[in-house]
Order: sequence, then structure tokens, then C-alpha cells
Amino acid sequence: MMSETLRQLAYQSPLLLVYLIGLILSLILIRHAPKPAFMAAGACAVLLFTTLAASIAGALIFNTRMAGGISFETFSWISSIINVLSACIRAAAVGLLLAAVFVGRSGPGPASNFPVIPNSR
Repeated sequence: MMSETLRQLAYQSPLLLVYLIGLILSLILIRHAPKPAFMAAGACAVLLFTTLAASIAGALIFNTRMAGGISFETFSWISSIINVLSACIRAAAVGLLLAAVFVGRSGPGPASNFPVIPNSR
């Protein structure tokens, strides 16, 4: 089981690294912009946990199948449930991350920020 789990985690390592860096940066910036940083930290933590849990669960169910503990149909059904649940959780976390980008921002500035020079011809 350990080798399959490590293999699954190795496949996910680029994402895991991004989620971990995002979590650390969010926690560092929490005093500068508390609400967006807190939302981003939560999203990165959920993404990190979901990726780890789905990889471990996938490896566990794979090893159980290979040992003959469950039928292919059961393996397929459980794998589908794991994939759908993790996809839904990831989608919610990405939505939270996108919301963190825009929370607390004001609308566009006044039009006078871009002065228009009349045509002198």
C-alpha cells in the first residue's frame, strides 16, 4: 500500500507544493489583508487536505482491489464517488479562492484617473 500511496502523492506533488506555498503566504499576509488572506488560507488548506485525502483513499481502494478484497464493479463505484466528491470540494475551494481575490476591493476609480487630451488639430 505504501508504494501506491507514495506514487499517488508524487503525481500530485506539484499541486501540493502550490497549495502549501499559498497557505504559507496567506498566513504571512493575514495582517496586511485579513479577510482575503483568511479566505485564501482556508481555500488552500481545503485544497491541500482534499488532494491528500483523495490520493490516499484512491491508493487504499486500489490496493484493496488488487488484493482481491473487492470486485471491479465495487472498485469502480467507490473510485467514482471519491472522484466526484473531491472534484466538488475542490470546485468550492477554488470558488473561495476566487472570492478572496475580489473581497474588499472597491469599484473602479473615477474617470478622471485617465485624463483625455483634446485633439489640437
